[in-house]
Amino acid sequence: MNHVQTIHALMEAVVSLVPKFLEDPEDFKIADGNMALYILDDSGNMYGRMFGSDRAKQRISGKVAWHKVTQVWLTRKSTGTYERLVYNNEVPWWEYGVPKNEFIGWEGGVPVQMADGSFLAVALSGLRGDKDVELLHEAVAGVGGGLQVLD
Repeated sequence: MNHVQTIHALMEAVVSLVPKFLEDPEDFKIADGNMALYILDDSGNMYGRMFGSDRAKQRISGKVAWHKVTQVWLTRKSTGTYERLVYNNEVPWWEYGVPKNEFIGWEGGVPVQMADGSFLAVALSGLRGDKDVELLHEAVAGVGGGLQVLD
């Protein structure tokens, strides 16, 4: 598979898992099933998918997912990990271009490495943060082919 095919396979893996995760009422009520998935590659190409039927709620999920994916793209670290490192004074936030006032405060953005070593930033919004991450991990594992979550 080439890069674009792998990215589309990852998107389809996420699509296939969304109904399972939305069965949990706690996750469904976060955004009434209106979610956003964004994938950003090293070249700055953005891929995405909205879920649900309420465009206003999709936009809100999309805004959160955009903050997550761009933070991962800049830092090469999961959203929760990077913010924890900054607040523990282990990394200087100014070196990455993500000011503290833009920290998302939620998990849901993860770094992914492709089989050839290429990097993808992947983010999901619309579930509880830990469930966003769990779904992404399951999707990456489902695609296989050397795709792996880093961090």
